[in-house]
Amino acid sequence: MATEVNNHKKEVLIALFFVFAIGIGIGIFSSNLSFSGGNSVTTKLVAVDDNGNGVSADVVATVKKGTGLILVNINNAVADIDTQRSARKAASVASQITGLSLAEIDVSYDIKTSAYKVSGESAGTAMTLATIAAITNKTLRNDVAVTGGINEDGTVSMVGSIPEKASAAKAIGMNVLLIPIGGNIPTLEYQRVKKCSTYDDKEFCDISYSDKINAGGVIEMKEISNIKEALEYSLK
Repeated sequence: MATEVNNHKKEVLIALFFVFAIGIGIGIFSSNLSFSGGNSVTTKLVAVDDNGNGVSADVVATVKKGTGLILVNINNAVADIDTQRSARKAASVASQITGLSLAEIDVSYDIKTSAYKVSGESAGTAMTLATIAAITNKTLRNDVAVTGGINEDGTVSMVGSIPEKASAAKAIGMNVLLIPIGGNIPTLEYQRVKKCSTYDDKEFCDISYSDKINAGGVIEMKEISNIKEALEYSLK
């Protein structure tokens, strides 16, 4: 009888310890999701302006406790309907990846660019990366830029004007540009390069053709199919 009582006490102690351990685990997880002051993460975006020119921008995602608000602000520019739609998709995908309900937080996106207007869905993947990093308190590499839309299932959608965006990424010193799968095709485009020199009062010119994207420098392009692949290249 005494043995049975002792065994029962041991089972109760083990059960209490198990519950206590779970409580500690939940407490630690919840503390990582404390956004009382708000967590902000910045990533580099390359897009095109209303005239089709490549432009760079800083995408700042800020996450804090809230009620599900999703806001977009573009300094000196107009947030078109595609950019607003991309913001909502980005927040949704970030919620799926991290397991954090959007009903518990507010997400704001501040896109800082000198362009008058940024249009299209090119900001989707960048917004998603920054949101996930802000929620999980991670840091993104500062030499990686990204372009690509985001779908509700986390896949990265194709966007255009890759050569212009690559040039914009190079101009701000990026080493890597993340692009949607199939986006590398435009590298087959070439541009005419003319170099001239003078000899004996005569001008001699050499005409060559160089890769349109990498003329004047090289940037490594990585094709990505979904947000998880983008995270592998972007997280420090």
